[in-house]
Amino acid sequence: IKRGAAPSLHPPALRQQYNIWLDVVITPETPISIGAVVKIIRLKPTNRNTYDDAPTRYTAETTGVEGRVLEMRMVEAEVLELLVSNDNKRSSIDFAHLAIKYAPGLTVKMGWTTRLRLAILSSMLNSARTIPL
Repeated sequence: IKRGAAPSLHPPALRQQYNIWLDVVITPETPISIGAVVKIIRLKPTNRNTYDDAPTRYTAETTGVEGRVLEMRMVEAEVLELLVSNDNKRSSIDFAHLAIKYAPGLTVKMGWTTRLRLAILSSMLNSARTIPL
């Protein structure tokens, strides 16, 4: 689910490039790791009705982002951010920042040193929001 977009200054190009921020709300088929190649598909709400009891319906739409995960960083106690470089030259998106629930072995795959570092960091961070799966 899209959280935002902002102009990118890397690299200078003839047309405007953007960075996007997305929340990953569906558990990936396989845990995501650094170096993994991903294709990002966005969920877009389709019904904007006034009924409170009606569930929101979504449709899948391509973002044009296909590339490798470059890095992971802990942003909150339960939220990990993945930086994806877009290799799709036809897209106006340069990088995608994916916020995903931190669940080692389920949502992300990492070595024991990274897991230990993130475990220490997560104990020091507060949790301001959660990303449901």
